[in-house]
Amino acid sequence: MDAAYSYFLITAEEKNFTKAANRAHITQQSLSEHIKRLEENFRVKLFHRRPHVSLTEAGKIMYKRVLQLRHIEELMRRELQQNHNGHSGTLVVGMHTTRAKLILPEILPQFCTSYPGVSLSVLHAESDALLEQLFSGTIDLFLGTDCPNSPDTIQIPVKEARLYLVISNELFNQYMHAHFTQDTPSINLSHYTDLPLIMSPPNSRLYQTVSHFLADTGIRLTSRLTVSDTDTQLLLVGKNLGACFCNDLLLPKISQLNKTVFAGNPLHYYPVTGLTHHDSLRIVYSRYKYMPLYMQSFIQCIKDYFQQIPSHHTRLHEQFPFHNKKPHV
Repeated sequence: MDAAYSYFLITAEEKNFTKAANRAHITQQSLSEHIKRLEENFRVKLFHRRPHVSLTEAGKIMYKRVLQLRHIEELMRRELQQNHNGHSGTLVVGMHTTRAKLILPEILPQFCTSYPGVSLSVLHAESDALLEQLFSGTIDLFLGTDCPNSPDTIQIPVKEARLYLVISNELFNQYMHAHFTQDTPSINLSHYTDLPLIMSPPNSRLYQTVSHFLADTGIRLTSRLTVSDTDTQLLLVGKNLGACFCNDLLLPKISQLNKTVFAGNPLHYYPVTGLTHHDSLRIVYSRYKYMPLYMQSFIQCIKDYFQQIPSHHTRLHEQFPFHNKKPHV
């Protein structure tokens, strides 16, 4: 890609000419001259200089199209590379840490055996950040939730994940025993306003979903701890420090913990009355991205993994009959 376009992208990302010049390893004067030539060539102003550096409307249009040019150039490079050797290359995938822990150990052995020449990198972030990284070309694809529709992306739905409240047997008996019967289909949190919670950070989608639900229903609960890692949340629930929320992708993890760590104080999971939100989990990649064979295969591995989830959950419910029933006191 033309150097002026590359310098333009760097400046748009850094929002500072000095930082952009340092990153591009050129002088600030040289950077300004490249930007000036672009502005003269297209007869537009690309940047506001005051009160701080920001893209004009014309600059935003150029930024979007130059990113597409970079993607097209990358597509050509990948196609030429695959034409030479169709089973080697690089693949950068974005995925939340919790999903990565569940999914990657199941799919990577087969993928890495089939494509030993592929260098795979996995970056962890929330879906909003991963979408930005996709548009900037940092990652090739990501697995995320509730991503906004865009004409520049292709999104493949793989799972509608339901949220559950997870609580230890001891905390259940302490807080919920009086209001719960074997016929109770879900937990009504308005009955348990003194129940302590272990929450995800405010920037997470899980926190936002739960917070909006509590605000809409007027339910006020106490957040005792904030922990970003869901595995740690479940371990703390098992130590009776509070209850937490998780989606049904983590139910196999709860099964494992109940067998190994919390056999004497098992974790129970219940749907929450009125909490009907489902996380729409999707594979997302750029419409302009070249799809080498190994990228197509990686996507298929993820789809195959989720196709096995429903039957696994059925076995989990059968194995732990306390789900939706009153635990032993």
